[in-house]
Amino acid sequence: MASVTSVWLVRAGVNRILLIDGTHWKCLGPKGTVWRVHTAFDLLAGRLTQLKVTDQSEAERLEVFDLQPGDVVVTDRANGLRTRIVFVLSKMAHIIVRISPSKFPMEDEQGACIAILDWLKGLQASAGQIWSRPIWISCAHKRFKLRLIVLRLSQDQQEKAERRTKRKASKRQQKVRSSTLYFSGWVLVVTTLPEAQWSDQQILQLYRARWHIELLFKRIKQLLKKQSLRCKTVPTAKATITLLLLGWALLEEESAAVRLAMRDALHCAQLAQEASPLRQEAHTVSWWLDDPEAPLSEWMLAEACFDLLCQQIRGSYTVERFHACLPRLQRFLCSGHRKRPHLYTQVSRWLGIPATKPEDGDRAMIA
Repeated sequence: MASVTSVWLVRAGVNRILLIDGTHWKCLGPKGTVWRVHTAFDLLAGRLTQLKVTDQSEAERLEVFDLQPGDVVVTDRANGLRTRIVFVLSKMAHIIVRISPSKFPMEDEQGACIAILDWLKGLQASAGQIWSRPIWISCAHKRFKLRLIVLRLSQDQQEKAERRTKRKASKRQQKVRSSTLYFSGWVLVVTTLPEAQWSDQQILQLYRARWHIELLFKRIKQLLKKQSLRCKTVPTAKATITLLLLGWALLEEESAAVRLAMRDALHCAQLAQEASPLRQEAHTVSWWLDDPEAPLSEWMLAEACFDLLCQQIRGSYTVERFHACLPRLQRFLCSGHRKRPHLYTQVSRWLGIPATKPEDGDRAMIA
């Protein structure tokens, strides 16, 4: 589906808005190999646009993606490094990324280091307040100007963030610093987008949209029923992941067609409200619509398209065809290697024996 870009985005020079993140698939077996999938989701087109599958040794990084001039990259703290931002700028693109102050040294206009902790405490901001300031970073003997935007979380959000921070430190057997706990009560985002065209509120709203790619990962794994892969070798794992992602790409093609059809139905519903000559036709198309402003459920749409794709792949078959294919279906219908006996099968075989008395092995089972 071609992306539908608003006029104000075109004027701002925006080509694509890419939500970039990574997920992983675990493989069964003694080695338990983990495969990482680097993904870029085009928010304007509503679909995945770039994918790369690597093993767990390759960390998340923006350099694996093909960025174009006019792209806006929205990503999380894993990419909140100066080298990643400079890479995006080298592609004539923009970035919105959350940062960790301990890993992101900042300077003021004169080149002095910014004590971000003291600056935040001096704001005395209440929950929900937004502040911003210009900052500079140094990388490869050059300085780059950015905008730092901070949001003070509510008390409940702060407590949840502190619990997550303590839980993560406990798993790593590390001690949590008091400054780290204080930073967990804030959202710190840096961006290269100009303030004249993008306000602080718009930047934070666009960053919150990053959560959509997390929900997309959840839909892919749950609908495809592949939280883990039944693969033990590298070739089979790569082939399985490739086919899963190819199937999801086909599913997204169908989802795009459904969105267009839904858009036409909503247009007909609006015509019905305006009492136009097409009112009767519009009423027929939109009889199901209780609320014209109701959002389209991405989950239900993906589930419906997934069911349609499965039907197209499997096709239709009769009972006779099913019975004729039983020898080939044996690998799917029979259980795998079991360490314990299958009691139901043993009892069924024993009861089906026409002898008048049980065999010796059956006496042992009865006993």
